[in-house]
Amino acid sequence: MLFAAGIGTWLVLAMAWERRLRVMEARQAELLVEFRAAATPGSNPSADSEGEAPEPLGRVVRGSSAEGDLQEALDAALRAAEASQPGADMRLEWTLESIRGVRGGIRGEREVAVEIRVR
Repeated sequence: MLFAAGIGTWLVLAMAWERRLRVMEARQAELLVEFRAAATPGSNPSADSEGEAPEPLGRVVRGSSAEGDLQEALDAALRAAEASQPGADMRLEWTLESIRGVRGGIRGEREVAVEIRVR
């Protein structure tokens, strides 16, 4: 009887595992479709079906500070973006994309680098 109960438990676990795999495969297929739609030029999955225009991507501008000052790195990136903006009435719309840094080591590095996306 003990042997039969052990087999039943294994069968239940095996069936649950198969169900889990089917669910995971279905979700992976959904993600693949979403990824392909997002990677297709000119498509924006977040845009409404009513014809809303996709949001422009903009350009990435980098700035850094050798002293490890985050504000200095951000100011450097903003100055670089301003220098490339045409016109007298300059207005920048930007988003902070990433912050990276290096600290320590034999040389005592303290570099901070930022990336902003300018629209």
